[in-house]
Amino acid sequence: MEIKDFFFARGGFIVQNGVQTRFWDDWWIGQEPLMNQFPSLYNITRRKHQTVAEMLSTRPLNVSFRRALVGDRLKSWIQLVTLVLSVNLIETCDKFVWRWNKNNSLTVRSMYLDLMQAANNLGSWVLWKIKVSLKIKKNLSMVLEERGYINKR
Repeated sequence: MEIKDFFFARGGFIVQNGVQTRFWDDWWIGQEPLMNQFPSLYNITRRKHQTVAEMLSTRPLNVSFRRALVGDRLKSWIQLVTLVLSVNLIETCDKFVWRWNKNNSLTVRSMYLDLMQAANNLGSWVLWKIKVSLKIKKNLSMVLEERGYINKR
């Protein structure tokens, strides 16, 4: 459970019945989660952790905001509604897909390569922010140092 956010940020959902997929938080439509695509709407949403099934259960969408939708927020709302109204729910469970390899399946190798790429691009501090045990962090640090991805301290 400690690396849940790190894991879910690198994968997404294929929505079938919408019961397992969070509407705002999970990556299921577009290029990133809806909370990142429409931050002004997400910030004023009353119930942030609803599932796709709960949100799409009624027409209009089952969402309430703390403020009135005017100006840019109204434009964002229309874009959001246009985006999600084409989604049709069916009686099959949602499917999680790993977006970092060709066949969308999670492998130890793909997770390892993603971790190494993140460490290489962002520096060694990323390694120490990952929510895994200290033993794993130390071992990854040694491997990264041996292979020249990060400098020794």
